[in-house]
Amino acid sequence: MRETMWSFSNIRRTMFEKWGSLALVQGRGRGRPSRVGVEQILDTALSMGVDRLSMRSLAARMKIGVSTLYYHVASKEALLGLLGARILERFRLKLDDPSKWEDGIVATAKELRMVFELAPGLAQSAMVDPRWERAIVTLHEEGCSYLVRAGFTPAEAWLSARLLADFVEDYVVRTEAHRRAGCSDLEHASRMGGRTLRAAQRELAKNHHERRFEVGLDCIVRGIRARRLARSGGP
Repeated sequence: MRETMWSFSNIRRTMFEKWGSLALVQGRGRGRPSRVGVEQILDTALSMGVDRLSMRSLAARMKIGVSTLYYHVASKEALLGLLGARILERFRLKLDDPSKWEDGIVATAKELRMVFELAPGLAQSAMVDPRWERAIVTLHEEGCSYLVRAGFTPAEAWLSARLLADFVEDYVVRTEAHRRAGCSDLEHASRMGGRTLRAAQRELAKNHHERRFEVGLDCIVRGIRARRLARSGGP
């Protein structure tokens, strides 16, 4: 079977039409033109992270006036929309035959993690901010339709896709929190706890974040597979 591209060109087009035109049309007339362009604005905003983003902080980072920033981007909401389109440009998956769905969801989880880590705070924002709802719903639809082609019922597909997204979002949010604190939960627990926790820290060393992701993802895949086998009466 030909390899299919999980492409988000339509999402990018929709989001740009919804937000990009707002930014570039309504933004004109405020401030004054400059050599700063939208691409530079988006790159700088991504490097700052969604969690720290404000129009004033972005203008300060770029060493331009806030009015100059508003000349290019009408509002923070418009900026977030453009950032969503930019992020989705980097979220492209080549999915094999749906019969290889296990490889597909593993690849999806790794790609989603990479996208979240490109923009600190995005995972937390995706959990609670309704401005990301359109993109998230579209991603769920794409993921669920792939699993339905693999033989899942729509309900099973949604539950599996949501479980995967919950895991990745939670992992990234926790890892970001540990980085800010300068100490992971395992490191903190091993200092406060007994021999077992200290032994776990020694065994995992500095690799415990990666191992947590690998083990969690493996458990999810195995669990989904086991449920499907039980429903089909397989071995």
